[in-house]
Amino acid sequence: MEKLPGWVKEDFLQRGLHNAVSTGQVEIARSFLEQGAKLDGQTVVKVARSGFRSIEIFELFVGCGWDVNTPGRGGYTVLGYVEVNTCIWRKLLILCSYL
Repeated sequence: MEKLPGWVKEDFLQRGLHNAVSTGQVEIARSFLEQGAKLDGQTVVKVARSGFRSIEIFELFVGCGWDVNTPGRGGYTVLGYVEVNTCIWRKLLILCSYL
């Protein structure tokens, strides 16, 4: 991938990350993050809105420095999207308390 233009590599990594997390592939998502995919509020909220809400994915995000209060597009945080899933919501709050 070193020979690819920077924007192509970035797009590949971001799309790969989104596909991995939306299908629950935690280790593949980890690999994309290690290769340089960016983890921002928009990415996390997109995952939360997708309907796939695995605590393992969110644990990976927290391990990469993400904070549950990081806003995505429109200023919304992931907690607003997972509030209907009490188990995930509680676990995210617990993860947040360890930061």
